[in-house]
Parts: sequence; C-alpha cells; structure tokens
Amino acid sequence: MKLLFFILSLFLVAACTHLQPLLLLNNSESDTNLSPSEILRERCDGYAYDNTDEPCNLIGWQEFVYQSLLQTKAQHTETLNKLGNTHGDVYKRLILLSMRYESLEVRNHAKDVMLNVSAENPNGFGHFFYSLAHLLEQQVTAEHTVVDLQKSLKSTAQKNTKLKAELADTKAKIQAIMEIEKNLNAN
Repeated sequence: MKLLFFILSLFLVAACTHLQPLLLLNNSESDTNLSPSEILRERCDGYAYDNTDEPCNLIGWQEFVYQSLLQTKAQHTETLNKLGNTHGDVYKRLILLSMRYESLEVRNHAKDVMLNVSAENPNGFGHFFYSLAHLLEQQVTAEHTVVDLQKSLKSTAQKNTKLKAELADTKAKIQAIMEIEKNLNAN
C-alpha cells in the first residue's frame, strides 16, 4: 500500500512540474502557502473521470484511487453498486475490482483489463493505469506467495505433529522393551 501512495505521489509531482505555467497564470490570486498540487486542485472544477491527459482528470483519478484504498468493505461494496455504465464508471469499477476486498481471480482479471486500457491510451491516463496494473501484479504475486507459504507452513506443522506422535510412540516402545529386559535380568 505504501508503494501505491508513493506512485500516486510521483504522478502528482510529475503532473505539477509539467503544469507550472498553468499554475503561475493567476499567482496573485492564490494563497502563497499552498503547494502547486493544492493550487491545481483548487482550480479544478471537478474531475471528468475520462481517459484524457488533462491535469485535473489525472488528479481526479489519483484521488479516486486514494479514496478507494481508505474504504471499508461496506463502503467498497456501496461504491461498486452505485456505479453506472459511463466510461468513467467503467474505469472506476475496474479500479474497485482491483482492490483488496475482491478475490484474487477478480483482481487478476482487473489487472489484465488495466493493461489493455493502458495500451489503448498512450497518454498520462494510460501510464497511470499501467502503473496501477503493475502495482496490482506485484501485490497479487505477493499474496499468492503468502498463500503458498501458509500452505507449506500448515503442511510442515502437520508433519511435525505426526513426527512428535511417532517419537512419543517409539519412546513408549523403547521404555516397554527396557522394562521387559529389566524383568528378564531380574529373574
């Protein structure tokens, strides 16, 4: 999750550095204590949530991903249920289906679709989805590794329990043999 925040921050910084002329247009009107990204957010009159390379659009997508990461499972489900069939909603649904509340299979499919979306959009929007897809791929791979390691650990624990039982049985047999030998020597 920290990696995703880092990537989102990089996108925001990149967008802001390319937009310095836009940010300086009305510099006298803006509060000098605001960062360039905050000034840009103030100037955005909402987010189009489309596949354009517009600065406000990219900030909107970043904020949507950020807000999605903060959602509870109930909020996640509610947001998914509210989405319609506009292009923006299709992209939002894709992002939501890549989140931790979905199964690994659904998330893998979302990753594949994200890669297709990124290939179809050779702009900042496409790069954003490309980065999300690769981050998701790393996260899913790590989760698969965790699942595999948990299975291995469970198997090892079962073998360990079986070996402990066998050891206890062998100790009991040795003790019985020693008792028999002791009784034979005593007679």
